[in-house]
Amino acid sequence: MKIVFPYRVASVLVIGSASTLASAQDDAPLHEDERIDEIIITAPFAESQAETLLPINVISGEELREKVTNTLGDTLKNEIGVNSASFGSGVGQPIIRGQTGNRVSVLQNGIALTDASNVSPDHGNGVEPLLADRLEIVRGPSALLYGSGAIGGVVNVIDNRIPETLPGQTDFQLEQNYNSVNNENKTVFRLDSSIGNVGIHLDYFSRDNDNVEIDGFAIDEIGVERLEELTAAFIGDDHDDDH
Repeated sequence: MKIVFPYRVASVLVIGSASTLASAQDDAPLHEDERIDEIIITAPFAESQAETLLPINVISGEELREKVTNTLGDTLKNEIGVNSASFGSGVGQPIIRGQTGNRVSVLQNGIALTDASNVSPDHGNGVEPLLADRLEIVRGPSALLYGSGAIGGVVNVIDNRIPETLPGQTDFQLEQNYNSVNNENKTVFRLDSSIGNVGIHLDYFSRDNDNVEIDGFAIDEIGVERLEELTAAFIGDDHDDDH
């Protein structure tokens, strides 16, 4: 007993001293020379996990200015999985992964368009890509957020018609184009500005063109006239037989 007791006391004293020393070190303020400077780590070519998983393509800026054409489908037809359903030079509805019409939802600033293109493939979309700031293409499971009418995908045209923020300066755009193939004249005008706390957006678009001219005859006018005569004669004979 005389041997064990002194060692136990010594152990208690050593532990108590160590705890007191550690507590004193924790409470002591850090000196300036012991602070760690801020470290900034950048990765310019990194892509977040969310961006990797979401099949969304965004076209804007100079890329959009280089690709934009008269129709939405022709503007996007070189993107992966996208084509243009053309029933003429002025139609060009977008096809996403083989789906078009009411299976592809076309939005303007996030709001679904309601026009003749929803019910007839020979009508163009009622939105002008030449006035767009950004085009967004949504494919795959991400399109489920937009309902059953977007089973093929979504094309969202952002044109800032309703300004989200007040412009810091006045932006003015005027574009005039001419196409000799079909005598097409195209005028685009846009103005973004602000007065006090009021945002201002003005845009104007005009396109006028004739039929596309090609070498030779695409349609034999004489043959068309003869066909119309035969059709009228057949209908007339059939009408006489009924009476």
